Amino acid sequence: MHQWFKYVFYGAVFCAAGVLLNACAQPAPLEGGEKDEIPPKITASSPQNFSTRFAEGKIILRFDEYIDVKSFEQDALISPPLKYPLEHKIKGKQLTIYIEDTLAPNTTYIFNWGNAIVDYNEGNVLDSSLFVFSTGNKIDSLEIGGTLTQARDLAPAEDFLVMLYRTNEDSLPYNKRPYFVTKSNEQGEFNFKYLPPGKFKLFVLKDADRDYLYNPYVEEIGFLDSLVVAGSDYNFEIKMFKEHNPVLRIQDFEEMHYGHAYIAFSNPVDSFELVPINKTTETPFIYEWNEERDSVNLWLVNDTLYDSLDYVLYADTVFDTLKMRFKPREKFVNQKSKKSSVQLELKADVSGKLSFFDTLFFRTNHPIAEVNTAGWIFSEGEDTLRLDSLIDAGKMFLGRDSSAAEKYFFLHYRWQQNTPYKLLIPDSSVFDVFGLSHDTIITQFSTTEEDDYGEFKVKLDFPPARGVYILYLMNEQGAVLKQRRVKHDETVIFEREKPAKYKLKILDDRNKNGKWDPGIYLEKLQPEQFLQHPEVQEMRANWDLEVEWVFGEEPAIEHLDAEEEKDASSGAPEN
Repeated sequence: MHQWFKYVFYGAVFCAAGVLLNACAQPAPLEGGEKDEIPPKITASSPQNFSTRFAEGKIILRFDEYIDVKSFEQDALISPPLKYPLEHKIKGKQLTIYIEDTLAPNTTYIFNWGNAIVDYNEGNVLDSSLFVFSTGNKIDSLEIGGTLTQARDLAPAEDFLVMLYRTNEDSLPYNKRPYFVTKSNEQGEFNFKYLPPGKFKLFVLKDADRDYLYNPYVEEIGFLDSLVVAGSDYNFEIKMFKEHNPVLRIQDFEEMHYGHAYIAFSNPVDSFELVPINKTTETPFIYEWNEERDSVNLWLVNDTLYDSLDYVLYADTVFDTLKMRFKPREKFVNQKSKKSSVQLELKADVSGKLSFFDTLFFRTNHPIAEVNTAGWIFSEGEDTLRLDSLIDAGKMFLGRDSSAAEKYFFLHYRWQQNTPYKLLIPDSSVFDVFGLSHDTIITQFSTTEEDDYGEFKVKLDFPPARGVYILYLMNEQGAVLKQRRVKHDETVIFEREKPAKYKLKILDDRNKNGKWDPGIYLEKLQPEQFLQHPEVQEMRANWDLEVEWVFGEEPAIEHLDAEEEKDASSGAPEN
């Protein structure tokens, strides 16, 4: 064998052996067979779970299989919180966790590993998530529990931090880490375990930046007005909300296409004005506000006269300069098809069935400039007529949107029950403010009859409202169908309701402004309260459905008198 060949041969052998040895040193998933769904288990630990007099700077966990750590910082929850993040080292089936903090004396620490520790192959989460020890002589044993719901829609509030403080200053959530912390589950439930005796301030936070501190107007919160006592068997119910920022600002400004711009504000706007810069006359804008009045679409009537506009915007206490640079119409035309991407959309607000007592609406995506009914063909059953002849005879009424941004028109007619209808609208019958029109539209539907509906009667027996009550009738998915301002002892009748499943909720509108308002933490003002009827109501055709909704005073939260709150405020210092 040649000398050079021997060197090459033995070198290849040594390289292959090194690769094999390295592969053997690393755990690897097995090929084939059933998927492993068994979570890893802790077989031994130092210290043992629920140990006392812990004084070490590390925790050692041994497992029945190879494991991996995803992220203690993101997935684990430690109470009381530590100042420094956990460090760890994995060797074989052993995990060593290093604690850099100086632990507080006579304190029970709870390590909830969450989803941080998983098996190496399949990512199955550790089966026992709690690890508890005390730096004192005993494990604390008291509990505090409750439920979190979203104030606005009453949905369970999942994955919120529930935090306890030993003192009662209002500033604590802004600048101090909590003394104890837990997290709400999918049902919005939370439960503190292993608490010492005492009274605590409770604050709830959707901690977006994971710093255990409240970022006002950005993060959702909830709070209790009074201190809570560890060991109380009361199930605290807390509503989540995001505070309104009292400072008005422009959140978004966008030029949608020629003649159309959009502005969004952080809060509802009362007064609004656009003043042109270096122009002697105002530009004719149409303003289209949303229902909350915190965003507005600006429609430029004569868009072909302007490609750039400079304005000073005045909105309540805010003023700013807006520079609008509209792209010309040709920028929106496809060079191959010669069609513009900006089109007038005209659609009938009906799908298959129209209630015989309803009005037929047609809606557009741009403000309407002209509606010409000449040539519209209307069919009722077997009869066909020109629609404008019905209007001239006073048998049908054509109405227009009365708002500044006219984006719909409607036909009011005495529809026959259980009858098919057809309406043909020729092309170029409706024009928007940009001079755009539509293709021919054919709308077909049939009407309902009286026996298709039922009557829904709701008898209220509530305590008098702090403001006024607003009753909401919703579909099964929670979308609001109707709302009424009601008295606390009123019987409300919803007539001609379609067969379906319905939900009811009621708002105690404290300030009588006709809408829900969030709370204000520093003023100890809770969000306005929604109450939802616990049962889904099913309406059937030609039925009368009656619901009696009785509601008494809520159980009072365990309050502390002024002297007790003063004592609590002089408790142990924060971490």
